[in-house]
Amino acid sequence: MRTHIFVLCLAGTILALIGCGSSDSSAPPPIGDPKALAGTWGGTFDDGSTLYAFAVTVTAAGTVSTFTVPGTSSQLSGTIAGVSGYPTFFAVTFSDGSEGGFMTDSTLTHLYFLSDGMDRASLQKGNSGAFGSYTTGDFTGTWSGTFAEVDSAFNLTTSGTASASINSNGTFSGSNSAGGTFSGALSGMDASAVAGWAFGTFTSSTGSGGLEALMTRDKQFIGSLACDGGIAALDNCTYNMWVKQ
Repeated sequence: MRTHIFVLCLAGTILALIGCGSSDSSAPPPIGDPKALAGTWGGTFDDGSTLYAFAVTVTAAGTVSTFTVPGTSSQLSGTIAGVSGYPTFFAVTFSDGSEGGFMTDSTLTHLYFLSDGMDRASLQKGNSGAFGSYTTGDFTGTWSGTFAEVDSAFNLTTSGTASASINSNGTFSGSNSAGGTFSGALSGMDASAVAGWAFGTFTSSTGSGGLEALMTRDKQFIGSLACDGGIAALDNCTYNMWVKQ
């Protein structure tokens, strides 16, 4: 993994690892407790070329005890720190000096990971990391959550809420709180239909290109990225975190 990270936060905001203060000086801003992440989180990890069944373990003390980098022999541990003002966003420093981030939904059921090397994972608490079984119909329905865009230095440039509807034929449409609209189609899944991974194309009010989505094992959470032109760099993508309604 590379040494920087930008992570998306489903609880309603997104930031880079620089953190932010609160505009309310009357009380300290909320901060997440890493101990609340204790347990095993499993799902699908995508390094951009291969899909892996993946799991990461957080100890009762709120540290990473097991993070095996898929496709390598690296076995990492790490420390976790909450980010002031954003109680579901956590910065991680791994034992090899690289950095990462964890995001949870408000129920501490799902977690999303994204690295600046564009490694990404959608994880579900209590899953061992084994692959599941999916059909294209699992993506059908109404989804809502957040979106974000970042610059090349991993600073947040745009964020807010978003919603989308996916039809049974794979077509979808939606909008976000920044006034953006988008539509497109999911045209395929992983060949074995076990990783909860789908790809497609989109057109938005600002551009068009390719997209992919990673679904958790319970089929209730999707982390997706839609990138103008193609999936090449963090700063040409919009990131969407979806919870099924």
